[in-house]
Amino acid sequence: MTRRTLLHGLVLLLAAAGMTAFLLDLPTWVKVLLVPLVWTGAMILVNASTPTPLRTSTRKEPSVADRLASLRAAHPMWRTLSFSAAAPGWRLAYLDPQEPEGYFTVPLPGWVTQEECVHHPATGVTTRPPVPDTRVFPAAADEIGHLEEADLSSNFWLVLPPGAEPPTAEAAREESAARRQRGSESR
Repeated sequence: MTRRTLLHGLVLLLAAAGMTAFLLDLPTWVKVLLVPLVWTGAMILVNASTPTPLRTSTRKEPSVADRLASLRAAHPMWRTLSFSAAAPGWRLAYLDPQEPEGYFTVPLPGWVTQEECVHHPATGVTTRPPVPDTRVFPAAADEIGHLEEADLSSNFWLVLPPGAEPPTAEAAREESAARRQRGSESR
């Protein structure tokens, strides 16, 4: 430890001890006002004697005002309008090299319809644009039964309609190889 670090610790310790002794006999409302002032003064003393390191980064950090503005900015999002159950026979296919065919299927629970909306965090209000976009996607159930977009899973492959021929093992291997190739190209 350097002498300066010890000095800083001593200043803070003395400030805390003096503040504690001083505040014992004062009314609560005075303590509430003085505690932040005493601590702020102690921190100013410590920081005034600490040399400020030079900034070597060329990246400009966003200001507090910029961060607050981004938190208050409106965020586009999707609001669920409806869920339509899929007819029996609809399936979702997921690639899985552990399976003999290279994939597995699960029943498709249904289709989710959503519309675009805008959430305003500053007011907590969600509004609808004058002409909102609408989307429909196949839903998959997660481990606890919540519905989510089927293609959120990295191994999602196909939606199979009722009566469709299942894909071949060769088609599953080709799709897996193509995905590995795309993944290695993006690195």
